[in-house]
Amino acid sequence: MRTQVNALIDTLKLTVQRNKNLEGRVLSLESIINAERARRQITESNKPNMQETEEHCNAKQSCQSCTKDPQCGWCQSEMICKGGDPIGPHQQSCVYWDYDTCSQSICQSSTRCKVCVVNQECGWCEATKTCSEGSKVKPLISCPFGYLHQDMKTPCDPDAKDIYV
Repeated sequence: MRTQVNALIDTLKLTVQRNKNLEGRVLSLESIINAERARRQITESNKPNMQETEEHCNAKQSCQSCTKDPQCGWCQSEMICKGGDPIGPHQQSCVYWDYDTCSQSICQSSTRCKVCVVNQECGWCEATKTCSEGSKVKPLISCPFGYLHQDMKTPCDPDAKDIYV
């Protein structure tokens, strides 16, 4: 019994250390323990289900759509949705993990067009002078006009002929 308690304490310490990237968000001890119990219930027979969950989550293209799904979490450092829980992804690891809500994205922290479009996942809205998540075709949030992306011949040139409207 004592060995199990020590193992659980060690697991919780590791979990807390892994989640320091939550920047101010606090997980309750109960949610950590419940998530760890759920992880331990995953057996070899559940691996195909984990793969399905991973594929399901990987199909989500933004932090917002990803974190709305309780099976998924957004790996901000890789800009990808992965199968996971409040503790982290089920497979592999992630430096900046968002579960349930999105922390400020890399895109939102960019205040200049040239800095914004360096990231493939970001696009600049000339109308609002803001950077947001988006594809080479359109932003994930509304941009009245002047959407710029790094795949354009002349990103960050508002007079360019290839600006998406």
